[in-house]
Amino acid sequence: MQVPATVVKLVALTLLGALLSGCGKAVTRGEIFYADALDRLAEGDTTAARALLERARFELPHDPRVLFQLGRLQAGEGTIEGRAQAEKALRSAVDLAPRNGSYRAALGVVLHTQGFHHESIAELQTAVARDPSQGEAWYALGVELLQDWRETPADAALRDSTQRCFDNALVAQPANDAARWLAIALRLDAGKLDGARAECGVVTDRPGCPPRFLFLESAIEFRRRRFDAAERVLTRALAQLPPVEREAWSGIRKLLAPDSIPAYDQRTATGRDSLSMAWWWDRDPTPTTLCNERLLEHVMRLQEADLLFEPARRRRTGRATDRGEVWVRWGTPVQIVRDALSGRHAWIWVYPDLHGDPMAFTFQDEYLNGDYVLQRRGAGDEYMNRDAFERLPEVSRMNWGVPPPPWRFAAGRFRGPRGRTTVEFWYEVVCDSSVHAIAADATAWREGHEPAASHAVPAARAELARWGDRTIGRLRLDVPPPAREVAFQLQAGPAETRGAWRAAARRALDVEGPVPDILELSDLLPAYRLRAPGTEPAGRDAVAIPRVDSIVAGGEVHVYFEVYPAHQAVRAQRALAVTYRVRALPGRWRFGAQFRNPEPEAPIAVESTFELRARRETLPQVLSLDVRALDPGAYRFELEVRDPQTQVVASRVWQFTIPAPPRTAKGS
Repeated sequence: MQVPATVVKLVALTLLGALLSGCGKAVTRGEIFYADALDRLAEGDTTAARALLERARFELPHDPRVLFQLGRLQAGEGTIEGRAQAEKALRSAVDLAPRNGSYRAALGVVLHTQGFHHESIAELQTAVARDPSQGEAWYALGVELLQDWRETPADAALRDSTQRCFDNALVAQPANDAARWLAIALRLDAGKLDGARAECGVVTDRPGCPPRFLFLESAIEFRRRRFDAAERVLTRALAQLPPVEREAWSGIRKLLAPDSIPAYDQRTATGRDSLSMAWWWDRDPTPTTLCNERLLEHVMRLQEADLLFEPARRRRTGRATDRGEVWVRWGTPVQIVRDALSGRHAWIWVYPDLHGDPMAFTFQDEYLNGDYVLQRRGAGDEYMNRDAFERLPEVSRMNWGVPPPPWRFAAGRFRGPRGRTTVEFWYEVVCDSSVHAIAADATAWREGHEPAASHAVPAARAELARWGDRTIGRLRLDVPPPAREVAFQLQAGPAETRGAWRAAARRALDVEGPVPDILELSDLLPAYRLRAPGTEPAGRDAVAIPRVDSIVAGGEVHVYFEVYPAHQAVRAQRALAVTYRVRALPGRWRFGAQFRNPEPEAPIAVESTFELRARRETLPQVLSLDVRALDPGAYRFELEVRDPQTQVVASRVWQFTIPAPPRTAKGS
């Protein structure tokens, strides 16, 4: 229940009068003004309270209570003149009551606001030593020490002292979100991931959590390599923000080449948001999962830049500084040193360029305000820095093992069970036999980046056949339609183990549902032999193909496909007409070809038709053609299946190349 202001005033005057009467003193005008000022402060009328405090100071010039309250009001004005007046009043209060922690805390906060770095630290340390409950003083002291730590980031003891200041501030002021964010960020920088997660969970586990703490928790989970948890928290944070605010975290402006930024800025906020999401989608290093580790890494770099590089009194975030821009683009430098020629207020960062050679950036704090500016001493230096961002706009520092060996995969659509479509993946890896066992993972994606189906095959079952340095495998994925893209990934060993690698790719592939009432045809895939040599292969495994994306081997074309007759055709066991042909494609386009008459359709080099009886709902076929008589060049294989009664036609094509025979050396 709120006590009326008049009652507060009456009680204050009564107590004051009783105390003074016991001492034989009457209530003075200054004391009445001071009590009235407290009354106005209780009502929230700071203007009237300040006027009364000015009158009280005139009557009681040596009363530290009056000077303290007046100094707090003057500091609250937020002007240079008000802070100067507050400093004078609070210094007088401290001189009159040097052991009062509240007075020293208020003076230290004012000095901190004015930018008196060393003096404010001394005053704040004395204040919290006398009164540890001064939360505002703890926070201001932490900010001042944070400024020192940013100049010497290798000083772990100073970082820990700064963190303890923010922890103590939270004890006195649990609602101080700024102190909590800095305390968590410092724990993250120190590698105290469990403590950072526990402290962050105090805020993120409750509804209505500020998004900045969700982004911080995402960075913590990323550092713990709990990528799925980090992705869930990041998705929750981005969902709370409109496109304009979301751009600060998922926008790609800070990662684009300088020449591309003006075109990006011309788009609307919604257009930039859509473009950014598509950009991140294309750069997902694990396209078979919902987690986008590259975006998580970007969010973590933004958090690091805000902690490490925010100028003390420039009202700029760390990511908006020159050092922050380079950090967000390229991550942690391989070397950070002081510039001996420019003094202690200059840093040199060294990164490897595209060829692995060292490339250095120099940052200097010219105005001693903590804002280090990238040095551009001349047109040549400016061009070199700009050219570096053009050639290498952004770099991921995530460790996925060694670069993957040569690999490729093919994907084809087949009719699956229960009204689904089966996407079959064939993959081939050329690697040494001593590598880790290879695990495979495939995912089909709908529009809007929603997964339609996913299937992971462990290493024990993913490798189907191996000859020397060639490994060939097969994976089938049942997809409930529709889907618009498929992604495939191979991984050999965990990323931390020696020799481990990961390879992934995504490609467009429309997956629609099967229609059993009409004639359908699967995609074409090369025929393979996946059994070990010495066994008798049969069916689709009857032919060995050297590459999963080629249908030519040893002068022959080998194709596997499946025919799906309509239900009526199966019941009647009708005969279907299967026609295949090979057309020679025109050679390389030349400039003079545009002035000639349109060329006729490509000539047919091979054509044949055979009959296929519709005895089952699925008719697997392996087709082999001898093309050794054809000249080297580009060709198109065409397959056509026709139902003579309904005149429904299903067709597929595959382009291939017959290589030229190897040249023999003279005299051989």
